[in-house]
Amino acid sequence: MNRYFFDHVISFYIFDLMNGLQHGHAPSRCCGCGTYFLTTNGHMPKYCDGIAPQDPRMTCRQYGAMMRQKEQNKQHPVYRLFTTRTNTIRKHHQRGKISDELRNEALYVAESLRDKALMDNDYAASGYAHDMEQEAIYAQARARLAREDGS
Repeated sequence: MNRYFFDHVISFYIFDLMNGLQHGHAPSRCCGCGTYFLTTNGHMPKYCDGIAPQDPRMTCRQYGAMMRQKEQNKQHPVYRLFTTRTNTIRKHHQRGKISDELRNEALYVAESLRDKALMDNDYAASGYAHDMEQEAIYAQARARLAREDGS
């Protein structure tokens, strides 16, 4: 076992840092909260395991993974069409073109079609775009409302 003596505290910290780097430990800055943390292997993670300031129910690592998934979803054709349609439905509701009930049913229909397309690649490739046309969604929503009123 080696013993080391240092004249200054900073010399001790520099030695400790270099020794840690030699063994695969390195300081890294979290992209979520900005704090520094020590990596335990040669891998350089972007996020720490601390509480995310954006959402206290998650760690920075979980929050970063969720945001990455959201970014990937923006590029997915099923999600892009879903977002376009639901934004149009919301705008129609804001402008008074459709009622609250029709808006809620139309959003439910759009979510159901999105989920079906995500589970069935054949449907996503063939019928999803047609079913997600604005008038097709409104027609299905009106039919659902009519069934509820008739029940």
